[in-house]
Formats: sequence, structure tokens, C-alpha cells
Amino acid sequence: MERVIVTLHWSLPYRERDDPRWEYNLALYAYLRARSPEIFYIGKADGRTVWQRLNDPDKDKLWRRVNVKAARVIVAELETRLCVTRQLVCDVESLLIYTIKPIGNKQATRSRNISRPGLVVYCEGEAWPDARRTFRDQ
Repeated sequence: MERVIVTLHWSLPYRERDDPRWEYNLALYAYLRARSPEIFYIGKADGRTVWQRLNDPDKDKLWRRVNVKAARVIVAELETRLCVTRQLVCDVESLLIYTIKPIGNKQATRSRNISRPGLVVYCEGEAWPDARRTFRDQ
């Protein structure tokens, strides 16, 4: 089993639209309640930017489902010795959702049809709110 290590550097983009982190299009992001460190949704920007995902019409259902009127967005840059691919981003997203179980995520909270045995994810950065910082795919 090959061990794959991914470090996620979490940060809070500036509210200004010209912050380059809004333009990431192969990255992870999370939504937090405005006045709480609770992660209520984890997603990936894959072919669309973080900004586009935030403003997608399908997010209206999410806001209603979790009863949130305002949220903070944190964005993760991925660091790994491998090439960052869509599949790797998907595997990391799935592992975080399965472990954290954010209330706004439906997929991957009870079981994972995606796995990468040997995957180890480290979450770093002041924006990361969860006490858990290391996640392992068994």
C-alpha cells in the first residue's frame, strides 16, 4: 500500500472579489457558520472556481436545509509530492466528509465508495476550525 500524504493549507479569502483564492478551480473549500467554528459543508472546486461554487443556484437548497443565512468560506491549497488531480481532490474531500460528517453534506457521510488506502491528510492554517488535524484512509 502506497502512502500518499496531502497537506491542506486552509485560509480565509478576503471578502474582495479580487482575492486570487476565489479563482481556485481544483481545490477544497468549507463553509462555516458566521459566528461559530462549526464546519457545515465541505466541497470541491473542480472545473468551477470557489467563487462560482459559492454562487451556484444549487447552494440555495443547502442554505435552507441547514438554516444558515450567512457563512464564512475557507479555502485549502493542496500540497503533495503527487500531481494534484481531480481524483485526488475527490478522495481527500470524501475522507474529510466521512470523518467530520458536516450537516450540509449528503454524500460520503455514512459510507465511502471512494477510498485511497494509505492516504493521510494534514489540515493546517489558522482558518482550520476542527480540533482534528490528521485524517487517515484505512
